Amino acid sequence: MFKRSVTLMLVVSILVVVSLACNLGTSPAAPNANPNESNPEEPPTEEVFGEAPTEAAGEAPTEAVVPAPTPTAIPSLPIGLRQGLAGLNSYRLKINIISMGPTPQDTSNSLYQIDYVMDGDKTLVHNESTSSSAKDGKENTSASDQYQIGNKSCSVSGSGADRTAEMSDVNLQQKEMLDSMTQLEDTIFVIENPQFVGVETVNAIQANHFKFNVTGLGKKSGAEVTQSVGEYWIAQDGQYLVKYDVILETRSAPAGNAQAQMMHLEIHIDLSNINQPIQISMPADCK
Repeated sequence: MFKRSVTLMLVVSILVVVSLACNLGTSPAAPNANPNESNPEEPPTEEVFGEAPTEAAGEAPTEAVVPAPTPTAIPSLPIGLRQGLAGLNSYRLKINIISMGPTPQDTSNSLYQIDYVMDGDKTLVHNESTSSSAKDGKENTSASDQYQIGNKSCSVSGSGADRTAEMSDVNLQQKEMLDSMTQLEDTIFVIENPQFVGVETVNAIQANHFKFNVTGLGKKSGAEVTQSVGEYWIAQDGQYLVKYDVILETRSAPAGNAQAQMMHLEIHIDLSNINQPIQISMPADCK
């Protein structure tokens, strides 16, 4: 249980953290105008010691000029993934990573789905993957489920006649160590020059929508960038990531060149069922 959990956590962390540019988009600062500065073209007001200055005869009192408030920039950086999830009572997190290259036969499709319910300390981690390689021409598939309810855990793999289920007690010492380890690290998304799109409702959550491009692709390899787009949605209440989509693609030679190698990567993160009822129960064959 401990090794499987640590391995899953590290794999998800490594795959989800996308190496993008480090420059965050910031709104330009407002001009530093000081309304109290005197106009150098006007003579200074002469004051008499012990007496308050008076308005000239026949002139209306001068009202104080209140500067207009500076607009507040919309926060464009989500909080850490673990930090965001820690504040929720229940959720379903899907992480789908799709890759292809350098040949069309080299493919990989991995899906992680994590269902969590705080009440009863219930977690279901579903993992399925499909991959193929130009070397052997075979398609490999795998699927597994990891249930944890309280201090009980069950690992399920395979299907049909090959299905196996193994029940075990959670080692509290190991779980404590794992929990401490997860608190020491988090997945932080660094976005390059995000552009605000608007306010949208995503998975029943009011969210701010941003788009961005990855500009560093192809600089070292010289490959042609055919796709480099990303967008994400941050919850207005909580600033956690609700949805994230990135598609990157490069080509080593122009289209139509039989020798061209293409690298394609997609990362899709979707957080749903937020603070909504989720049913998690041990399978019948977990004994």
